[in-house]
Amino acid sequence: MGGVISLKGLVKAIKRIIDNDYLFSIVSKVSGVILGVIYSSGYNRFLGAELRGDAAIINNYVGLVGVALGVGIYQAYPYFKKNYKTSMEDFINNISSMFLLYLLISILIAVFTGFSLQVKIIGLMIPISIFVRQLNYVIMIEYPKRRNLTSIFLNIFSIIVIFILFFAVRANYYWMVFVLSIELIVNVGISFYNLRYSPLKIRIDFRLLPKLAKYGFIPMLSTLLMTINYKVDVVMLENNVPKSDIGIYALGVSLAERVWLIPDAVKDIMVSKLAKGKDASETARVLRCGLFAALICTVLVVALGKPFFWLLYGKEFDGSYYITIIMLIGIIGMIFYKMVYSYNVINGNKNINFLFLSIAAIVNIVGNFFLIPIAGIYAAALVSVLSYSVCGIQFLVFFHKHTSIKYREMLLIKKQDLKQIKLLIMGKSQKKKQS
Repeated sequence: MGGVISLKGLVKAIKRIIDNDYLFSIVSKVSGVILGVIYSSGYNRFLGAELRGDAAIINNYVGLVGVALGVGIYQAYPYFKKNYKTSMEDFINNISSMFLLYLLISILIAVFTGFSLQVKIIGLMIPISIFVRQLNYVIMIEYPKRRNLTSIFLNIFSIIVIFILFFAVRANYYWMVFVLSIELIVNVGISFYNLRYSPLKIRIDFRLLPKLAKYGFIPMLSTLLMTINYKVDVVMLENNVPKSDIGIYALGVSLAERVWLIPDAVKDIMVSKLAKGKDASETARVLRCGLFAALICTVLVVALGKPFFWLLYGKEFDGSYYITIIMLIGIIGMIFYKMVYSYNVINGNKNINFLFLSIAAIVNIVGNFFLIPIAGIYAAALVSVLSYSVCGIQFLVFFHKHTSIKYREMLLIKKQDLKQIKLLIMGKSQKKKQS
């Protein structure tokens, strides 16, 4: 009987989580962080510091060029859906046509040019990475729960792949490329499944692309500037430090980014709700709750300490621990940026995003240019923190002035928030009184 009760309790708990968008997103992201750390341990131990550096260089170039060539089209989707009733099917047809065109160009470049192997690999990965980003954004708007489930599945899939490779083969450059590529390819297939849209239904259609690109161009520049904030440090490190140091740095940054996934969980749902009519108070609520969650995660990471880090990654990546701790200081700025940026995109305030991110990118590039030759990867980490902080403060101040919402409403967790979180976990609902 006790087993039956326990089973019923488990079923109720799972249903409770699935029924609430925010709670489900948070649980899935927390699971993603845990699974991501497991994967990261196998990934870094398999590749070693030098190949990890090669992987970081490829990923960073793919990210930077992919953002530019994507022209921000995916960011136009919620705006066009909300204001012009653009259908998901038309959008998918247009981005699929764009993908096929880019892929054809990349194949031709790889076959008929004398570029280096690394450049050809980057060229072939760029169209797939653009397509994955576009499809996942549509899923985030239309079916946010499916996107979170996909994230969990991909983490489990990646863990299985990396540990099979760890025990079966010796790491080399080609296996590193395989690891980078396989998740992108699998992600495309899963994305179409989540959208319940067969690739066989795709029609070649470029009619929407000019309009989407016109809207998305400024958001693209903004995203490119923020991507520069994330990735230009590795590009600038490439000619100043050994690849093994880049691998150490990349691991530290990626671990800090795992903490940022928690606020991202509520941001993704917030974007979906804003696209469907929610107002600025929703963003303020998500800001303070996301900040609270991120600070708790930061304390936990610091509390686990260096011995736990050695256990996961070994002493080859010793310096990554310090990079992680430095980067975590910038988490507050990243919360402000991520939430308010998304609010601005949905509400058409794209030019202000571009301005703020331009300032942050300039701080990052100038700081790295002067300081990386002096202090290497530690300088890059400190400059990133400065850039994130400058970026976040700008977005916070703008949101305050634009909405007249007080700072304490955005920064300080409320008893009511904690009570609602408790009620969510306990599976109860709080009735709203209507006047």
